[in-house]
Formats: sequence, C-alpha cells, structure tokens
Amino acid sequence: MKNNRLKMLSAGLLALAMNSPVHAALVGVVDQGTYFTDTSSGLDWLDVTATVNRSYNDVSAKFGAGGEFEGWRYATAAEFGTMYDNTTGQSLGINGPGQDRTGNYGNAIVELISMFGDTLDTYYQHDYGQDYCTYSGSCTPGALSYTLGYISDFFSNFGGTYQHEALLWANNDLQENGWVSTGSLWSAPALSSWDAGSYLVRETQAVRETQAVPEPGSLALLGMGLAGFIFGRRKSS
Repeated sequence: MKNNRLKMLSAGLLALAMNSPVHAALVGVVDQGTYFTDTSSGLDWLDVTATVNRSYNDVSAKFGAGGEFEGWRYATAAEFGTMYDNTTGQSLGINGPGQDRTGNYGNAIVELISMFGDTLDTYYQHDYGQDYCTYSGSCTPGALSYTLGYISDFFSNFGGTYQHEALLWANNDLQENGWVSTGSLWSAPALSSWDAGSYLVRETQAVRETQAVPEPGSLALLGMGLAGFIFGRRKSS
C-alpha cells in the first residue's frame, strides 16, 4: 500500500502541467502551534503530522472523554474543500469525496502544507534519516512536499471498506504546481503509514463556549421555574 501510494504521487507529479506561478498567502488563519484555526468556518485543524503512522481505527478510538484526541473528530471531504477555499482565497469547488484538482496554486498551497506538516518528509526521515529531496537527489531540498491524511468519508469496493485520504501536494521545481484531492488515494481503516496522518477538526473554543452558554430565553425559563419552586415551598410551609 505504501509503495503504491508513492508511485501514484509520482505519477501525479508527471501529469501536472507547467504554468506561471501565482503567489498568494493564507487568509483567516491563526496558527496555534499544534493546530491552526480557520476563522471563516470556526474550525480548528490539528497538525496532520501529530497522527502520522496511526490508523483510522487507532485515532478514532481515542475521541472519547479522557482520550488522547478528546474533542476532535475526522474532517469530511467537504470540510477539507471548504478549508482549502477559505484559507487560500481560491475556489476549487471540492465539496465531497472522490474529487481532484490539479493546477498552479502558488505559494498558498505550500504554506498550507507547512501549517499541517509535510508527511512526505516524515516518511523519508523515519526510513532514511533525510528529507525526500536530499535522499533522492531529484529536486531542490524542500521543493517537493505533501500532506496526506485520512478523512471521514468511506466507500466499499474490492470486497472491503476503505476510507478516502485527502491530499495537499506541491512542487516548486515545477513552478509551484499543485494537486488537491479527496479521492485518488485511499486506505483500509486498520492500516497506517509514516507518510499519512489524519485530518482532525473541532469547533473553536469560542464556538464551544457559545454552545455551552444557555440562550437568554432558556435562562428566563430557568429563572421562572426556580421562582415557582421557591414560592411553592413557602406556600406549603
């Protein structure tokens, strides 16, 4: 599975057309260290490299109270597409699984990969002690990068159930060509790899606090109920 994935990514590199680069910067992004916030959607996105070489089954089993990833959940393909559009200012229109976009996306996709962490390098650093470009000698160090991670969308095929993987891929040696996908790559939920993590999201703290505070109408009803209870006890006395 790992070798097939790397071969597919290499094939994607060869398939990309060369265009003039378009430079852009991320928008509406707050870097929180181990995660970042997309202020447009109100979602936090955990660094994908925080879950590298961990299967979907392993990670999802730790979402509950007291778990390692309490409060987090798997992002959907649609949320992944919306996050890309929000943070890059580009409109790729990815709104579900099984969709691919290739083209020239400029510096924005490179910066987004940097925010999530480069899972191509986690694989090469683990297996060979060097980043991909240094090890292969086929590109300028740091030029080729990608973030690959599992998402929540599943499908059935080949007699089994598999989950889609979302991909952010960039190559500066080819004038910053990019590949954004929610479906070309997939994995069985029990498998793991050093070049793949998980796209995990949660509502921001501000959203969680808003959801936890009762609405004014609810507070009024609660107050009336307490007043009635107290009045009833006094009358009984």
